[in-house]
Amino acid sequence: MTKFKNEQISEEKPIALIEKLNEAKFTKLLLDWQGWKKELKKIVLILTTIFLVAVLGWGAVAWLDQNVTGLRFKLGISKVQYQTYTHLAPNFSFKFPAHFVADSDEQKRYGEAYLGGFRLQGDQRTGCDVRSNPVGINFQKSDQEIHEAVSKDLAAHVKDFKEISAKRTTIGFEKAYLVDFSFTDPLGNSVRVSQAITSHQGNSYLFVCGTGQYQYDFFAADFADFFKSFRWGK
Repeated sequence: MTKFKNEQISEEKPIALIEKLNEAKFTKLLLDWQGWKKELKKIVLILTTIFLVAVLGWGAVAWLDQNVTGLRFKLGISKVQYQTYTHLAPNFSFKFPAHFVADSDEQKRYGEAYLGGFRLQGDQRTGCDVRSNPVGINFQKSDQEIHEAVSKDLAAHVKDFKEISAKRTTIGFEKAYLVDFSFTDPLGNSVRVSQAITSHQGNSYLFVCGTGQYQYDFFAADFADFFKSFRWGK
């Protein structure tokens, strides 16, 4: 009987030891899982923050692409003062920096197609304007087809045409095609122009901003603000 008891006791010890080891493993696993839950929460929080920052950043870029703030970041921060030009029939408006003057062409010097614009006081070659245009663009066509048609037309009508860039864009929330190019004017001066074509309510319009090639970079931000601020009225 004594031998039986000793054998029973010797069998019980390994069983108890195994149970304790299993309990310890379970406790460690539980603690590890609690730790992983904390880490997972941190990871989820970080990813959520990154996503929200990306969405806000995309929204800010999209908003700035269609709006002007007047802030210029170049060798410091400067604030630009704007004036607003409004036209009726067709109804539209745009903003332009105060160092320019509005030009409604009351004397009809620019032809019947001219609708409105602005220019640098004392320099009619520097500024932007809006004109009605008899020819529009079929934006259902491919980029290559549109590019070839626009470039061919410009090359046929201006001297020393040299394309700088061309792309699809939007003006007044309507599809548009913008071309930057240089050419030689009748006086032999090198001129750089940003020209866009768009349509609104079945009519086509031409937007032109330009100045001498040597000073284009100085006015480029003003021209960009004109395109971004343009709005069609109701």
